[in-house]
Amino acid sequence: ADELVIEGTRAGMSILTANDNYGYIVFGDDGGSNRGSIRYGHPNDDLQIVTGAVEKVLIGTSEIAFNDASADYDFRVESNNNANMIFVDGGSDHVNIGTATDHGAVFNVETNDNLDTIKLISTDADANVGPSLVLYRNSSSPADNDYIGKISFTAGDEADTTPANPAEGTEYAAI
Repeated sequence: ADELVIEGTRAGMSILTANDNYGYIVFGDDGGSNRGSIRYGHPNDDLQIVTGAVEKVLIGTSEIAFNDASADYDFRVESNNNANMIFVDGGSDHVNIGTATDHGAVFNVETNDNLDTIKLISTDADANVGPSLVLYRNSSSPADNDYIGKISFTAGDEADTTPANPAEGTEYAAI
């Protein structure tokens, strides 16, 4: 049976605390352990969601932070046909689009079709250049003949059609 039921056409519940304090809804188990909570903080005007005794979401007045405690937790957004449309690997500090697979880069994009993978579009109507892709190397000790950046055209060959890391494939061209 339900322990607490609030019913009605305009039913509600309020948790009132002093302006310098916090209001909590705490979830526990039959052993009395605190398993999770929702906390509203008057001092910072924020809402915190905790599971497993670790803050997972912090909603403030100017930002929403996921994994603000810097724990090894992943963040995932599903689309209609892809369970990993956006995947942030909390332990490896990688951002993936379309995959949870770490392909060895900080930003990984994976697709399973022949459509354009990345488009840079500018709607600017003046005569200036746009869109623009910049490869910028910010070195504290630049030297003559430093490599500034590279665009590599790499693929698996017949012997290695799906390399675990694309850098293991065959490079066919580079700019």
